[in-house]
Amino acid sequence: MESAIKLVYDLFFSGLSNLTAYLAAHVLLCLLPAFVIAGAMTALIPKETVTRYLGRNTPNTSLIRRRLRQVSCWLFAPAR
Repeated sequence: MESAIKLVYDLFFSGLSNLTAYLAAHVLLCLLPAFVIAGAMTALIPKETVTRYLGRNTPNTSLIRRRLRQVSCWLFAPAR
């Protein structure tokens, strides 16, 4: 009985340790670059430019809108 409790205890804390390691790596490798990219985009690209090409009033068939979506997906997909 004591060995079963020790086994459950060891499994629980090794899983908890792996979860904290995963979260630390996720924050470092995914979230930090995402915030840096978002901050750079906010600082370098005016809001009016973004809303002109990707805003509500831009038609869905606009070639510029389609190309911007394609380029942004291609650029940011590896960051996931």
